[in-house]
Amino acid sequence: MAQNNEKQNKQHQYFSLEELKEKESILDNENTLKKEKKAHLTFTAFLSGIEPKLQSLDYWLYDNDSLNEYLAKFWLGARQSDGQKYKLNSLSSMMYSLNCILKRHGFPGIHKSDDFIASRCAFEAAKCELVKEGKGATQSAPEIQHRE
Repeated sequence: MAQNNEKQNKQHQYFSLEELKEKESILDNENTLKKEKKAHLTFTAFLSGIEPKLQSLDYWLYDNDSLNEYLAKFWLGARQSDGQKYKLNSLSSMMYSLNCILKRHGFPGIHKSDDFIASRCAFEAAKCELVKEGKGATQSAPEIQHRE
């Protein structure tokens, strides 16, 4: 029986709760945190610009309906500081970053929840608009032509 326990210990490594928390914190790497901070600042700047009378810019305190409405407006109206529209990859990155922030505050995922259908539809419309304007995914090199 002692051999079975030794075999199990060699096969599996056990972690304390503190070790697990430490490993989780490694997942929040610098780049991810930087992107989340940028998305947060961009969204709060947007909110303060369209709704200057808002009592709080802490959007994670809003109810789902209000947040859904503000996100829908954001996806369609988001602009860089020079007034240009964001590229599709940047807008998508902001969506994922805001989703992470909101999930940490107990919201359902904005990608899948029925509470955020209008927001997703607006994002898809913005996506189509960006692709039409040439701000979609990076273009690949032209296809190689074979000599005959």
